[in-house]
Amino acid sequence: MTVLANAGENAKGQEFGRRGGVKNGTETNCFKIIKMIMERNFAPVIIFSFSKKECEVYAMQMARLDFNNQEEKKLVDEVFTNAMDVLSEEDKHLPQVENVLPLLRRGIGIHHGGK
Repeated sequence: MTVLANAGENAKGQEFGRRGGVKNGTETNCFKIIKMIMERNFAPVIIFSFSKKECEVYAMQMARLDFNNQEEKKLVDEVFTNAMDVLSEEDKHLPQVENVLPLLRRGIGIHHGGK
C-alpha cells in the first residue's frame, strides 16, 4: 500500500504548524488513512512525501500509533544497539539519531534525502 502526499498541506488545505501538527489541531487525512489501514490489517504502508519537513511531520503524527508488538520492539532495540556501536560518539548524540529509536520501536521509519 502506498500513500502519496502533497507537500505543505493536506487534502483539506490544512497547513502544518511548526511543531509537526496541523495548525487547527485536527488529524491530517494521511494520519486517518494510515490508522484505518492498520485497523484493517492492510500493512505494511509507505508514505511518500515531497519535502523533508512533511516527512518529519507525518512521522511525528504516526508516533501516536504503535505498529509493533513486544517481540518486534525487542528486535528493534537489538538492531539499533548494534548500529549505534559503529557510530562515533559525536554521531551518537545527533538529534536525528537520538530521536529515531522511539519511532522505530513503534514500527515507524523515516528516510529522506536531507536538506
